[in-house]
Amino acid sequence: MFVAIGLIGATVLAITAARTIPTNTDEKESVVVPETRPSASNGKAIYDEHCLKCHGETGSGEGEDAKKFKNEMKDFNDQTFMRKESPAKFFDKVKKGDKPMPAFEEDLTDQEMWDVVFYVWTFQNKDDLLAQGRQSYDEKCTKCHGASGDGKGPEAGDLEEEPTDFTDLKHMLSNTSNDMFEAITDGEKDEGMPAFKKKLSKGEIWNVVNHIWTFVYED
Repeated sequence: MFVAIGLIGATVLAITAARTIPTNTDEKESVVVPETRPSASNGKAIYDEHCLKCHGETGSGEGEDAKKFKNEMKDFNDQTFMRKESPAKFFDKVKKGDKPMPAFEEDLTDQEMWDVVFYVWTFQNKDDLLAQGRQSYDEKCTKCHGASGDGKGPEAGDLEEEPTDFTDLKHMLSNTSNDMFEAITDGEKDEGMPAFKKKLSKGEIWNVVNHIWTFVYED
């Protein structure tokens, strides 16, 4: 599970590019871990050059070339779709293609593809909701997971298991927002993670989920 306490607590900001990790069990491919934290701002420039014509400026699939294809472009603002996708799965589609989408492994570096993936992740962000998510996280989560999401909160040392490090790219890339939502809602009893379904509304939990993703990439 996504937020299960007991995973590596060290911050991972630089990992050898050649190192690979397995994705979720339903994803058969492995993905290259980025050398550094993905940059959404760098990803925007790459998106504008390579993706905007089909996927559109807002990511809703309204690009000027989208009408050339029989199948509709994926809408990156569709929360039901995005919440079940992992960054690792998106990376694989960008790299190897997903008809009619072409493969970009010859045109972009792995780091550039990760930057694009996390720029796409920002389409789900609304400033006011992110602010609410940050507030809820600060109130409910920082004592264990830390203000920066690194698993080094002031009470982390009192726990039998180390809290999840949300900056650990190796751990985060293969998870989904649905994974996180379920873990926060129902908790992880075996790992000491409490349930928050009676402490936060569903909307508040989703806001926390989106805030936690911001620990994975840079703006």
